[in-house]
Amino acid sequence: MTFTRALLGLLIVSLSLVGSGGARAEAPEGAGPAAPSTGDAQSLGASCPGVPFASSYMVTNRARPFAETRSNVVPAPPGQLSFFTAAGAYQADQVKFRYRTTSAQSFITRLRNDLGLQVAPRKSLAIYIHGLAYLFDSALTSTAAFGCTLAQPQQGFSTGYTGLVIGFSWPSYGPVESARFYASSPPNPPSGTIRDNILGSRESFVSLMQMLADGLQGIPVDISLLTHSEGNYMLMVGMTALAAANPSFKVQHCLMMAPDISAVSLQTAQQGQAIADICQDVAVYYSGTDPDMTVSNYEFVQFHVKDFPTRLGQIGPYYYSNPTPLNANVTGLDGSKVTVDVPGGIPAVHSSYRSLPPIVLDLTQTMLGIPTTNRCPIAGTTQGFTLEAAAVMTCGP
Repeated sequence: MTFTRALLGLLIVSLSLVGSGGARAEAPEGAGPAAPSTGDAQSLGASCPGVPFASSYMVTNRARPFAETRSNVVPAPPGQLSFFTAAGAYQADQVKFRYRTTSAQSFITRLRNDLGLQVAPRKSLAIYIHGLAYLFDSALTSTAAFGCTLAQPQQGFSTGYTGLVIGFSWPSYGPVESARFYASSPPNPPSGTIRDNILGSRESFVSLMQMLADGLQGIPVDISLLTHSEGNYMLMVGMTALAAANPSFKVQHCLMMAPDISAVSLQTAQQGQAIADICQDVAVYYSGTDPDMTVSNYEFVQFHVKDFPTRLGQIGPYYYSNPTPLNANVTGLDGSKVTVDVPGGIPAVHSSYRSLPPIVLDLTQTMLGIPTTNRCPIAGTTQGFTLEAAAVMTCGP
């Protein structure tokens, strides 16, 4: 492959790169975070309106969180985590100044207090894992913007997501270095490329999940994992490591947006088996109109599953027994109908999962355990659906 072509593809697709999830352009050194993209609910300068939570939250295993050069963007020692909070819900402006490190105990204490502000007797917590091409300040900004977008009512629905969204930021480079140093063959963790950094983050992902399970004891809470693009590779290898630790808990929902992993990953006994084992239900949001997935299919094919390299985020899971049956708790959601006319055109499709009302509404309804309203079944399978632009009264021709 040629990294020049990969980099050209990156620049064409809104500097989002393969699997990045529409990452914002890298800010100049010393500058503040890049502004949220069109569609983000939050404006810079204030915490998210109408949301009662006292703090914003981020967990990272970056050895030097605000480092920007590749040589310094590396994982912390295995299992190690750093904790950041900011005053106000989903705080997205001046993140380098607003977010401060805190101890694990203080982080959990604030988290428990904010979960207690939810009215429902059973609480809801979502952990968002970003894609590649996100430096730490961009990860803070995008996580806050996504949390605020989820909190807003969509398409006339009575409520937005009333749960709390926090972030996990693995050590991703900025856009240009992410294009040049995507992966190594064979893999060479714990660092050196994007995927090496992810492989070097597995133990820290396990530490995060176990810390939440221990720290939130006594609180009835449903935990969801929201993953976008290359964040799904982090989910896949992280869950495999977590399964090896034999966890005593389940994750209620794993909601995988534009996953830059093989389309067979969620078939039985494939690489993503641990996701299906630990998550009570798994939903894959994909679109045939996503150009970032096309770039990934061709430019990074040498790093993909040899026999099934096509991206899960482009064609969805295999609904038939090829190569093996799809795990029974996995649902595929084809978003092509709602992404084809996304504002900003085709280059904006990859990032649109976090802002398009039908997708945001489906995420919200799923996490809150509310019947979904915008799905129509795909003929011939009970596990596949199309996402429709508006609430569905009847499905069919």
